[in-house]
Amino acid sequence: MEEDKKVEVTLNYNNKGTMEEKIIPITFVCNDVIERFQSITDQTKVIQETWDEVKEIQSRISEEGRTPDMIKEDAKLLKENENKILKFNTKNFFKERFELLQIVLEDNGCEDELLLEYDFWNRKVEPGEIINFLTKCVYKDASKKKALVEL
Repeated sequence: MEEDKKVEVTLNYNNKGTMEEKIIPITFVCNDVIERFQSITDQTKVIQETWDEVKEIQSRISEEGRTPDMIKEDAKLLKENENKILKFNTKNFFKERFELLQIVLEDNGCEDELLLEYDFWNRKVEPGEIINFLTKCVYKDASKKKALVEL
C-alpha cells in the first residue's frame, strides 16, 4: 500500500495589520473532504465566471454610442448576474467550507485553537488563501502534473 505524502502547507493570515504565516503539516485527507471540496470548487468557479461577465457588461455600458435600449438590456443582464452570485451568498457555503477546514485540521492532529476557530478563518484569512490551503491539502497525494490538469 502506498504511503500518504506529508505536505507542509503555508497559511498566510492577517494579525492586526501584519501578514504572518503558519506552517501546517498535512498527512491525511479523507474522501468526504475531497468530495465536498469539489462541490465548493464548482460553486466558486460559477461565481468567478459570473463576476467576469459582470465586469464585461459594466465595461460595455460605459462605451460610447450605446443606445438606451442596449443599456437597458445590459442593466437587465447585470441584475440577473447579481442574483446568480447572491444565491451563493449563504451562510451554508461558508459553514461548509469551515467544516472542511475543521475536518482536515482535526484529522491531522491540529491542536492550535486559533486554527480551529471560525472567526480566525472568517476575519483573518483571505478567501483565496482558504481555497489555496484546501487545494494543497486535497491534492497533496496527486502528482504535480495530475493536480495541475485537475485544477
